[in-house]
Amino acid sequence: MSIAPGTTIDRYRIESSIGAGSMGDVFRGVDVDLNRKVAVKILSERHRDNPELRARFVREARAVAAISHRNVVQVFTTGTYDERPYIAMEFLDGTDLGSAVEDGGRLGSLSAARAILDAAHGLDAAAKAGLIHRDVKPSNLVRLVDG
Repeated sequence: MSIAPGTTIDRYRIESSIGAGSMGDVFRGVDVDLNRKVAVKILSERHRDNPELRARFVREARAVAAISHRNVVQVFTTGTYDERPYIAMEFLDGTDLGSAVEDGGRLGSLSAARAILDAAHGLDAAAKAGLIHRDVKPSNLVRLVDG
């Protein structure tokens, strides 16, 4: 079941689809109570009945929520919608590095070094919290509009 724009998941009104990953679908939304942009990731329909993936999805959300670092997305809450777990998190206004390279060509050496350093700082914070990111790739790294 695709989630249509205008659907409300708890306090989050869905505006549009952002994309899909191996575990779930990601939507742009608005926290209607706080009037802020959010990203809502919900476990994929195809994994609905997989207890192992459901548990991993929630476990990873809780682990990321425990990290407070400028290079790690902030998780606001978790919940369940349509019998699937979801994560509401900070909306990152920017472009993932995979798309940036695909659209604009390779990064310059200084931009690439900054991206790698920022990613390393975020991964270090995650590792210190006991979380190992198992899917580090350009499409999972976001360069914000403000740099």
